Amino acid sequence: MIRAARVVESGRPPQLGDVAEPPGEGDVVVDVSAFALNPIDVNVALGRFYGGTPPLPYVAGVEAVGRDESGRRVYLNGPGIGIARDGVWAERVRVPAAAAHEIPADAPDEVALACGVAGLAGWIPITWRLDVRADDRVLVLGATGSVGRVAVQAARLRGAH
Repeated sequence: MIRAARVVESGRPPQLGDVAEPPGEGDVVVDVSAFALNPIDVNVALGRFYGGTPPLPYVAGVEAVGRDESGRRVYLNGPGIGIARDGVWAERVRVPAAAAHEIPADAPDEVALACGVAGLAGWIPITWRLDVRADDRVLVLGATGSVGRVAVQAARLRGAH
């Protein structure tokens, strides 16, 4: 048995408890060292997420970091994790190989997680979708949140005002 944060009732906070080892489906077993709380996690737990909710009870969480069985440091996020199936808010999880993305061994957990859901949500619109360039003017609504802060930094790195 391992400890995990499970949603046992829609609209209620997750409860810490024991679950079978390891929860999830896939080929890669990961010892989780940290996980993030995202708005998507809250909306799934409230039953308000457009993509659905796993059958109750379920282990919450769409992203985490840890070490796989070979010792590689990995960032965990992938299709359905924490949305259509058990998530990653557990001491140990099993995920599909495609959901385990190798990260540098010396990357702090909090930095790796900040570059995940929130980081990509702020970075991609500025650098890929809009291709902001030097001397462009950018207005970021919600610039005090995690995603907005990343968007502001991305625009500055691209030379925008």
